[in-house]
Amino acid sequence: MRIPKTPPHIAYLFKTVGTDQKKFLEVMQSVRSGTSGNYMHWDDLLYRKPPEGLTHEEWWLGLKMARISAANMVHSMLDKKEGAFSYNLAEPIPERLHEIDLRAGGRIEMPSQVTNPETRDRYYIESQIEEAITSSQLEGASTTRRVAKQLIRSGRRPRGRSETMIFNNYLTMKLIVELKTEKMTPDLVLHIHENV
Repeated sequence: MRIPKTPPHIAYLFKTVGTDQKKFLEVMQSVRSGTSGNYMHWDDLLYRKPPEGLTHEEWWLGLKMARISAANMVHSMLDKKEGAFSYNLAEPIPERLHEIDLRAGGRIEMPSQVTNPETRDRYYIESQIEEAITSSQLEGASTTRRVAKQLIRSGRRPRGRSETMIFNNYLTMKLIVELKTEKMTPDLVLHIHENV
């Protein structure tokens, strides 16, 4: 694996431009050229042709300045020590996050497995298994989906903390389904907690 090259320090980059305001403006305008909106690392930039009239260092300075200004424009917050905190939304991350939001969001139509009486129960059980696995993995359980599904379907005793988390989540969901018509009370929550 090739180790990426370290970019030049920003102080060095400012020295390359000096006090020439015209050159600095040219450098700042360079960020619109050659990047097509995607984040480019120094190691990538070195192998591309810089905008006309600029060196690689000047082009990198323009990109750095644009990222710094974007970070400061996005949000200014305070960190734990009350110091300035900002972050940068590097392209194409916002666009990709938007795509995830669109595709991961709920859908209005129901899958045919739910509306078909012959497959509804199987679909319902499968979705409970998937939910138990996914929520457990989000909580830190580490096992494969295949092993987790075998654990739940076979009913064997869990081996280790991760399998116990998955199995308990599944049992909890089954119990909640059984109690879904009950009124939610602190006693009911305690009952669920004690019985799983």
